[in-house]
Amino acid sequence: MAMCKGHGYTWSHSVGSPSTSNWNGCVSDRDQSYDVSDALPSALTTRFVADQDPYCPAKMLALTSTSSTIKSTIDAMSANGGTNQTIGLHWGWLSLLQQAPLNAPAEDVNNVYQHVIILFTDGQNTVNRWNGDGSMTSSSTERGKIDTRMEALCAAVKANNTTIYTVQLDDGTGVSPVLPKCASGSANFFMLSNPSEIDTAFTQIGTSISKLRVSK
Repeated sequence: MAMCKGHGYTWSHSVGSPSTSNWNGCVSDRDQSYDVSDALPSALTTRFVADQDPYCPAKMLALTSTSSTIKSTIDAMSANGGTNQTIGLHWGWLSLLQQAPLNAPAEDVNNVYQHVIILFTDGQNTVNRWNGDGSMTSSSTERGKIDTRMEALCAAVKANNTTIYTVQLDDGTGVSPVLPKCASGSANFFMLSNPSEIDTAFTQIGTSISKLRVSK
């Protein structure tokens, strides 16, 4: 809670207005324009907003090389609520940085590292803290505003020497307006029409990352 906004914000999904000591929700988008920034959470305007939302996502897993932990975390996930790819990408980026709030491990100066994010989604953006209602029935203008924030974040991440792969499993709504542009090149975007194609896509991404490592 120390990094979250503890005041100046009303939990929009609170039931009975619980006190902060009883908070068991999740962290929402930061105030704009910090929702697409790696600025440290050092003041009220840059802190992360605490929300008491019934549709909180699964707890985020820190960087780990233990494959069994990664697999069990993925298996425990279940789909619910709207889609906010921007905030997922934001936390993915923050997890790679050696700074608050996640403080990634220090990198050995004798090694060369590559920062890579794979953004995988089964839908298009439908909601953030300002726009959309969580469904594809919300206006295209509202969804477009969410995509605009995401596009700004994608640009910031790539400018920070991080490679982005985007993988979209079509839910019947067609190609996302923002995911192809978010990827670090056309070859880094994967449009899947069937879940059976997921393994192939991630195998190709793994091969691509290995080639990047060898070339460097």
